[in-house]
Amino acid sequence: MSSVPAQHGTEFWGWTSSPDGRGTWDILISCLVTTFLCCWTAVYPNVPAITDGRWNQLLEKIHLTNLGLLGPEFLLGVAMGQRESARSSVKQFSATHPEWTLSHAFLADMGGLVLAASDLKHPIPINAKQVFYLVQHGYIEFPNVSIVDIKDRNKADGLARLITVGQAVWFVANSIARAVQGIHITTIELTTLSFVVVTLATSYLWFHKPADVSSPIILRCKVPISEILQKASDPTARTKYYRTPLDFISRDEYVFSLLWQYYNDILRRFHIPPIFSRPVTAEPWDRIPSAVFLRHSNLLTEALCGVVILTYGAIFMTAWNAPFPTEAERTVWRAASMYGVVFCVFGGAYTWAWHVWFFARWRRARPLLVPDEPRGRRAFADRLRNLSRDNDPHLDMPLALLLPVTVFCVVHVVCRVFIFVEDIIGLRALPPSAYETVSWARFMPHI
Repeated sequence: MSSVPAQHGTEFWGWTSSPDGRGTWDILISCLVTTFLCCWTAVYPNVPAITDGRWNQLLEKIHLTNLGLLGPEFLLGVAMGQRESARSSVKQFSATHPEWTLSHAFLADMGGLVLAASDLKHPIPINAKQVFYLVQHGYIEFPNVSIVDIKDRNKADGLARLITVGQAVWFVANSIARAVQGIHITTIELTTLSFVVVTLATSYLWFHKPADVSSPIILRCKVPISEILQKASDPTARTKYYRTPLDFISRDEYVFSLLWQYYNDILRRFHIPPIFSRPVTAEPWDRIPSAVFLRHSNLLTEALCGVVILTYGAIFMTAWNAPFPTEAERTVWRAASMYGVVFCVFGGAYTWAWHVWFFARWRRARPLLVPDEPRGRRAFADRLRNLSRDNDPHLDMPLALLLPVTVFCVVHVVCRVFIFVEDIIGLRALPPSAYETVSWARFMPHI
């Protein structure tokens, strides 16, 4: 153990070994292991393409893990959209096929069902809405996939899930006990606790989602895709598609998804390798990316997830009056933790308001306001609105939404980086009580 000069009357200890109690290494290992379990074992990537190898499957999980490290609230948003889409699908099928469950819907939305047709060069993934449309119109037979079949394809280790949940619950219990007994909780433990809270909520939303499915189920179409497009009542079915020929059935971009794709396109424009989402290069698409934010409109689910996200942000603020090695670190921590709550509340509310009230109106007015061949500043603005590789018009972004949210996100990333850095460097000087262990005997009733 090494001593550190006191700040404002608070005694600090440096790196401490753990012969009798817990030491610095114990704190670090416990937090890193718990965070790894939350961001690796508890994430469920979508089904890879038929031609994908093991490396691509591993890469998909690494990207989803990176997204969780950037912010577990983003994974919660992905899980919430997938859960609501699955519930909607079960409702659609309930009258004709009550055997269609949440697990079936999750399997479809994660690319676990692919469609083969005579005029397709390779099978294309079909989501739950597209499955319903094709079954309803008699283009495919209802997928004869039992729950047993889905469980057989679920390669996730049940023991690994149990260990993750067990470690998460233990970490929460230990943190609460330390707070009750007035024992110091380090900032790295607070960060880990925030991950745990969001991971438990995400795991609940993904409870019925199959994990680590290595290959999709191929469904045969009774007619060529061209016939489906010709008979469709939607006129967009006969226009250019950007993902698969069945886009007209369910292409409904969500604002959060548009923003996410835009920022990934920025990385691509700067030739930065993708670290959060593996791009789909096949035409038409041969898989559904894992990091897709689907539309969700269930107010109860949104409210509950909002409470989880606020709890996540508030956890960092519990260190408001905690001792820090320097006053500057405390001040920046306060600013970063406060901004985390502001980002969740005002950033989320601003984006949600755009999606509910303004976005559809902007889309309807845009063809009237934008000429076919814009010039000058308007041409530059149009290029700025859409950075997609194929200039997909579905991915156009209103600048009034894009610019403020981009500023919000940049500041959020800076704050997130500071918190991670402070978690590590803060271990150099901790109050003595940080190395005390919980006295569980104090919680036992005395006779």
